[in-house]
Amino acid sequence: MADQKQSASRALPKNIRQIGTSTGSTRVYLEDYVYTYLHMREEQGEWSRRGFALIGAIERERDCTRYFISGLVCLRDHFFREGILEFNDDTWAYIYQEVKKYYDNLDIVGWGQDAGGISANMITEIERSHKKNFNIQKNVLFLLDTVEHDEAFYVFEKNMIQRREGYYVYYEKNPQMQEYMIQTRKSRELDIAEDAVKEPAEPLVRSYRENLMEKKEQIAARKWNGVLYTTSMLLVLSVCVLGVSTVNNVEKMQNLETRVRNIAGQGGQADVSPAMSQAADQKDGSKDGQAVESESKPKADADENSKQPSEKSGEGRTAEKEEKNKDKDVNNKDINKDKKEKAEKAEKADTPKDADLQETAALNEAQTYLLQGYYIVKKGDSLVGISKRIYGTAEKAQKICDLNGIEDMDKIYAGQKLELP
Repeated sequence: MADQKQSASRALPKNIRQIGTSTGSTRVYLEDYVYTYLHMREEQGEWSRRGFALIGAIERERDCTRYFISGLVCLRDHFFREGILEFNDDTWAYIYQEVKKYYDNLDIVGWGQDAGGISANMITEIERSHKKNFNIQKNVLFLLDTVEHDEAFYVFEKNMIQRREGYYVYYEKNPQMQEYMIQTRKSRELDIAEDAVKEPAEPLVRSYRENLMEKKEQIAARKWNGVLYTTSMLLVLSVCVLGVSTVNNVEKMQNLETRVRNIAGQGGQADVSPAMSQAADQKDGSKDGQAVESESKPKADADENSKQPSEKSGEGRTAEKEEKNKDKDVNNKDINKDKKEKAEKAEKADTPKDADLQETAALNEAQTYLLQGYYIVKKGDSLVGISKRIYGTAEKAQKICDLNGIEDMDKIYAGQKLELP
């Protein structure tokens, strides 16, 4: 079982970059040489199986735990069994030998392995090995999949093992990891002298940096292609929306133009008919006045003429008076009859005029709804009735349903706002 010492509090490195999103109270800091060694192409392609023990220090505070990983011991194919890194006596003996040789002042803080194309998820066998061979409350597990480009740390937090996809890479002088890289990568074959590896700008590390920068450029290119594709799709959708809106507006304008023409044609007749009826009423009134006046004049003359003979004798006056009353009754009946006929004519003349005014008002109302583009449902309305009221036909009822997403034509409610086609 791995053991480690808790380091004294140390200042954070000044040159740090973040990989992924780091959450929780546990922070993992991976030194750049270790990060480069884990991700370089030559190291990934040389062995079919690759595991490693993580070497470094742990800093624990009351509200935060920090892991500083500045070295590793790589474990090859013969340390694996059924695809899982096996920690037996030979494995631990090799790890302690390498730690003593290269990292005599550091501790084992965790382990990890290349998942080999099965993603960086922790499977049951790996979790069982982690719990059996390490103190899960103190040691971390790092899984990476170089095929799917997936990697994650697993830390113990809130009484359970949790996945952390984010961590930090820091830069500092690391002669111990430099020496390990030189010895394990056989620097003679790379034609690089041992004393040439001193700073990050040296040939060996520069080749690692170039590989990493190439990967970053590829990722950036994929992201940029994704942005261009998304922008193109948004432009296509915008054009489609504008096209549909334009077609609907053209159809509304055509309907409105038709209704305006109809209103203009019928409105002219409605404007003329009240004036004509008023002139006719005035003419009939003048005729009635003349008729009454003409009838009253002979009657008055008859009365004046009848007064003279009536003064001669009482009997004559009585007979003349009765005859005069009869004539008066007859005249009154004729006058009443004429007035009744005139009233009936006026009523008949007013009826069409009111109908024209009502039709004109209905057309003005339909024009208003078409101009505003919507209709508010009133109590007792139906879609067929609304279509007839606004368009003069029931054929638009189905279009109103389609435009407003109404499945049942009979189910509308008072106060509902209907968009007009």
